[in-house]
Amino acid sequence: MPRIKEIVEVEQIENYKKPLLMFLLGDDSILHIEIMNNEIQPDFHSMLIYDMSIVLKYGMQVRTVILNYGSAQNGKKGKCFGSVRYEVQVVDLFKIDGEKVYEELSKKIRKKVLSKNA
Repeated sequence: MPRIKEIVEVEQIENYKKPLLMFLLGDDSILHIEIMNNEIQPDFHSMLIYDMSIVLKYGMQVRTVILNYGSAQNGKKGKCFGSVRYEVQVVDLFKIDGEKVYEELSKKIRKKVLSKNA
């Protein structure tokens, strides 16, 4: 996946839930990120509306990823809206040791080195 260029400012569309995070990537596509767990489920209808508005208004590709902190669901998740099938990539993060990742990133930031090998 291309590097992140910047965070995208998201405008409100009618009564739809705004996306959690959107990033402009190096290939000028958009990365749309949402979070879910066992209690919080994504609003696929709102996600589709936002993604399609970007595609139609700006002609940009949108990659949508759900970071899952609940029970295992790795893979694709989708929903049908009439003739439109909307799919997103689900990435399970519940097995990740957040404190360990935080420590590693903190060390790299202090050293001003962000490569994997540092």
